[in-house]
Amino acid sequence: MNCELCGKNSELFKTKIEGTIVDVCEKCSKFGEIIERIIEEKNKIVKKRVKEEIIEEIRNGYGLIIKNARERLGLKQEELAKKINEKESVIHKLENELIEPSLKLAEKLERFLKIK
Repeated sequence: MNCELCGKNSELFKTKIEGTIVDVCEKCSKFGEIIERIIEEKNKIVKKRVKEEIIEEIRNGYGLIIKNARERLGLKQEELAKKINEKESVIHKLENELIEPSLKLAEKLERFLKIK
């Protein structure tokens, strides 16, 4: 099987390079992220998954979830902000869904408020 980048006939890896998934040799796979290894066995192709992609996203209605969890702990926005080392305005904007939290901030809120 031939590499789609350099044309070399060798073992191939399904690789994501600049947003496009291509079948490339080991050398060319260094230009992206390997998804799975492709093995050719006498007229049949066996694919072995190398790495699962983990996708994390912010849930719809996150503002109300944050607000309810904060109130459950009996905290004001200012108190929550101090405890997680953020500005009160950030907590206000999050609860009103005026901004979306970064994954780092979302993880911090998950840990402190015990929410997902």
